[in-house]
Amino acid sequence: MHGSFSAGDPNAQAETGDQALKPDVTAISTHLHALFPAGFVHRWPDAQVEIIYGPPGDFTKSRWFSAFDLKTIVDFVEVRSACGDNIYVGAALRHGSVPESGRANAGNYLAGQYAWCEYDGAGDEERIVAICKDKHLEPAIIVTTGTTPHPRRHLYFRIKDGAITSAAQEAVNVTLRDLFNSDNVKDPIRIMRLGGSFNTPTPEKRKVRGYIREIVTVQVAREPREYSTEELIALCRPAGGETSGYDFNSARSRRTDDQLFELLEKSRIARQWHDSMRDAIASMIGRGWSDDAVRFTCASYCKGGKDDRDLDRLIDGARKKWNRPNPDDNSTASATMQQRPSITATPYIWTEPEKIPPREFLYGRRLIRKYATATIAPGGVGKTALEVAEVLSMVSGKALLGIQTPPLRVWLWSLEDPREEMARRLQAAAKHYNLTAEHIDDRLFVDSGREQPLVIAETTRNGVVIYRPVVEAIIAQLKERAIAVLIIDPFVSCHRVTENDNNAIDAVTKLWAHVADAANCAVELVHHVRKGEQEITVESARGGGSFGDACRMVRVINRMTEQQARDAGVDNHRLYFRTFIDKNNLASPAEKSDWFKLVSVDLGNGPLGPNVGGGDSIGVVTRWEWPDATQDLTGRDFELVATAIRAGSWRADIQAKQWVGRAIAKALGYDLDDRADKAAVKQLMKYWIGTGALVVVKRETEKREMKEFVEVAEKVE
Repeated sequence: MHGSFSAGDPNAQAETGDQALKPDVTAISTHLHALFPAGFVHRWPDAQVEIIYGPPGDFTKSRWFSAFDLKTIVDFVEVRSACGDNIYVGAALRHGSVPESGRANAGNYLAGQYAWCEYDGAGDEERIVAICKDKHLEPAIIVTTGTTPHPRRHLYFRIKDGAITSAAQEAVNVTLRDLFNSDNVKDPIRIMRLGGSFNTPTPEKRKVRGYIREIVTVQVAREPREYSTEELIALCRPAGGETSGYDFNSARSRRTDDQLFELLEKSRIARQWHDSMRDAIASMIGRGWSDDAVRFTCASYCKGGKDDRDLDRLIDGARKKWNRPNPDDNSTASATMQQRPSITATPYIWTEPEKIPPREFLYGRRLIRKYATATIAPGGVGKTALEVAEVLSMVSGKALLGIQTPPLRVWLWSLEDPREEMARRLQAAAKHYNLTAEHIDDRLFVDSGREQPLVIAETTRNGVVIYRPVVEAIIAQLKERAIAVLIIDPFVSCHRVTENDNNAIDAVTKLWAHVADAANCAVELVHHVRKGEQEITVESARGGGSFGDACRMVRVINRMTEQQARDAGVDNHRLYFRTFIDKNNLASPAEKSDWFKLVSVDLGNGPLGPNVGGGDSIGVVTRWEWPDATQDLTGRDFELVATAIRAGSWRADIQAKQWVGRAIAKALGYDLDDRADKAAVKQLMKYWIGTGALVVVKRETEKREMKEFVEVAEKVE
């Protein structure tokens, strides 16, 4: 432990009166962030933290907080500590409804990042430090609850990937308790002293034990060592007493502990794994061990760890042979084996076509209930601004971009932008389209990945792990709030799988399709493209091609090119972009692109007030139609053009002095110095040539050079 226990906090050495001690807000925050780091908590959106508080000896008052709002917990603890309360924190995450008693029960356990132990006896310090050095153990967190008359501490050892079952949590805690011969704090829902708060002893402890009022200090390793559950459990072979299913000295087994571990070691030898493991498991089951106990003990000897399929078969076979049911009723693995579903072919029932429910298109022909769709775009083109405008259109029921819907409930989850930036975008669009709070009502839900991270799958050394609790929590929220559309932006931030792994990306994308189906909503995934792509298509999506394959419909966004800007007669091509459906399994093919333009909206949040300007300028998406010079064209217009062309000799080359566009512009009143007018003239020239009203012919110039000329077709009168 590298001397971590040798020095106590100098502020905690002596009691100098209540007024001299103040809660250490920094230590409170440090301890909470170490126990519940965002990288661990993000897997469970419903994760909660339990705080117990009260005067010395009173453990009845409790309050639960979201694990994503640690700042609120810090503020609460600071106040309660200043009021003289002792403060405790649930060392593992909680979930579910708060029991009537206010205190967590076994069913509230969710997951823990650490295994923990506690000691407070005279002489414990030197003995436990020696054991840690001997076993090469390094605590990730050391909480000193007191130093008088001797050091008293809580040690936390970080578990790789955490403990996600109460059985695993209890197993590692029991191991540490028995290894150190320390206090019995094995319970998965154990509460522990919170760093930065006060340890105020009861009068009895002051008198009998010599305790004084001290502030609880905390030390957190900068680069904490991680231990697998199997490593921790293998540290100790308990010498009797309570075992929680991990008793290596049970009299039920014919083999001694040494013989059992010899079998496990023997399983590492080539061709001896099966028989050695079979015999070892038989002994464990004979001793009354639970499935979890067997798995954690055997994990390091199996290729697939505790989830090894061959290990499943051996455990199942041993239980059947010896008629020994799993003593742990909460054993997920056992329940899975016993309740493995059968697969049956379902006969088709004829249904009259007119009685089949139609597809529920929610926004145009793109967002559909029970399906996952996608939008693919390069960075900086305006995809988030487009999503914001569409969200407000759906929520308000107004056709802001030309698509009418009834008012819908929408959940926009931006995994990259902070909440303030999303507010800027939403309010800028609302300001441009004259929307008020009444138009939005209670139908819009917005979350930021910076406050509430979202990861539904991750690639580990054992393959892709799906975080089912996260998925189920999302589905529950969608159902509870009757949300019709969920938008995830960007897709890359909702998972931690390898992007080039087609199978992994396919699994994650189809998981969102499952969410859409289970919650009866539409899910839109906003995705980035590979670098260097020019024309964006469904194949441009980052990662494996399976992303587009797994989505029912894929919309792509392309910025206007410089050539398109010249053709349309616009100045800044970066303000314009187009969208089209590049994969459309459920609607008729789109024949053309939809065009949009970004306009700048001042929020009016500058230092001089809303009427002066100088506030944040936000891009808002508006509809834009490609200019069509032929839209209001009449027969009289062509007669004027035909007369002008017949009166001269006009070239097809736009660079020529006698370009035919000059005749068209003069006849119809266009200004060729104006970019838009010039684009309209070019469009009209192309249109009339395409219809055959004008023809391109080759003939010699006065210099006897062959050039292309434009003439009125002979058949046109």
